[in-house]
Amino acid sequence: MAREPPQYQARVADKAECELLCEADALCDAAVVSGQDSQLCEVRGKDAAGGVPTPEGSLQPAYSASHAAAREAESKSASSSEKAWLRWGRPQRTVLLMTYASGEIFQKTQRLMDESLHIAEIVDHLKWNESEWESGERLDWYHKHEDVNFPRGGAWKPYLIWQAFRQVKWGDWLIYHDSSRYYSQGFSSSVQPLLEWLEQNREENPCECLPVVQMRSTLEHEWTQKCEEQENDEEDEEQQKEEEQEEEQENDEEDEEQQKEEEKEEEEEEEQRQSRQPRQQRQQQQQQQPSQQLENVAAYGAQMPKAAFEVFCDVITRLELCRPERQTDCCEYYWQQPTHQHSWSVWRKNRRSARLLREWAKWSENYNTLAPLPLVDQSLISLLFYRFKKQLGLRALWVPLLFQNAWNQDADITNFGRWDGAFHKHLNFVLDTLVYEYLHEKKYLFLVDPEEMRIGVHPFREVDMILAGFNSYMLESLYGDEETSQKTGGSDRCVSCCQGSRSSL
Repeated sequence: MAREPPQYQARVADKAECELLCEADALCDAAVVSGQDSQLCEVRGKDAAGGVPTPEGSLQPAYSASHAAAREAESKSASSSEKAWLRWGRPQRTVLLMTYASGEIFQKTQRLMDESLHIAEIVDHLKWNESEWESGERLDWYHKHEDVNFPRGGAWKPYLIWQAFRQVKWGDWLIYHDSSRYYSQGFSSSVQPLLEWLEQNREENPCECLPVVQMRSTLEHEWTQKCEEQENDEEDEEQQKEEEQEEEQENDEEDEEQQKEEEKEEEEEEEQRQSRQPRQQRQQQQQQQPSQQLENVAAYGAQMPKAAFEVFCDVITRLELCRPERQTDCCEYYWQQPTHQHSWSVWRKNRRSARLLREWAKWSENYNTLAPLPLVDQSLISLLFYRFKKQLGLRALWVPLLFQNAWNQDADITNFGRWDGAFHKHLNFVLDTLVYEYLHEKKYLFLVDPEEMRIGVHPFREVDMILAGFNSYMLESLYGDEETSQKTGGSDRCVSCCQGSRSSL
């Protein structure tokens, strides 16, 4: 008699949610909807799934297993739990780190993070690189979606994060981190306090995830800065040439005429040289020219065929963030919403995180949606955050303290239209800020809904007091009591920034 596979039952809203429970779990073999109301999902697992925890809302806490397998799993759990305690006596959460590196400059950062896993108190590390695309299912996927993988971004990142997420057990944690060339360093401290902080804020942030870090600049900044560069490069070059010619005319008209004659002679010589050039060689150069132009103009995605706002509006309508009947007003509304950073992210494996990551991976495979985005996969997760934040209970991480110096100089809102938020590119800035919270007994980290911030729902007046107190503390350490009052000044700037304007928050 064949042994029944491990399985469990869970309440679901529909068939799609039942399928998600299996798609998000590498140990799942199949999932089917049963029951008269079609709200009961039966999930069947592989042999290795016996005794493994199930997602929230399940009728059983773990995949069913034979008595022998159950005793073995219970024994392993007990023996491992005796060792899984943090340095300060709290039970350790199981965390998987996933990174990807291609090239020595990125592999160096990947190695530094791997060497500091004991500091971060991370259990395991998926150190992925180009070899992931050499064989098997991932090679087939890459060939199938080659058109949505660009030199500096594309569908490969959401795809790999989703594959890593599938390997994590329900209730455990996944941290994705860029192997950054800007911050080549390992972890400065443990990630466990951050995970505890997310658990403590579960009511406000039911996803228990950090999908994005909120920036002060808006989506308009992100899109116009990138698109205008792509669309107007040739116009800027022509304008620069005209200005140079005008200056030369003012200085010496005779030199200008002589220069034109020389240029004309050079052009004639070039035409004669090309006429002598073999036809096959000229054809090869013409074939190479478009790819070179695309690489220079659009390192992240495809070149914009239309104005930035029109493309933006088309994309968010396709993502069902805006409805066609109120497209214009809706697009203008989101045009002024904050943009986000996504150099790293933290995910607790639950249904909400699974839904967002699957949507990100799915939409990134759509060329018409992904290619026009200025920062490709990062722009996509920002738009999907707005699309699903109410449904999934998502919140962005907001750390106004770290903006204070930049605000004082307007360094994050420059004439070039966008600030890259470099200090957000490593998780260490959050880990260090948690230490500051403990030392100063003040709140520096916030979980926010960007739209509520703009209408004043969140009490960000307290940020003024926090910033003033922190600046006073730091300046007192540097200058002493007498100079502190002269150096601190007011911090009303934070509130005015949080309330929003056309170009920045």
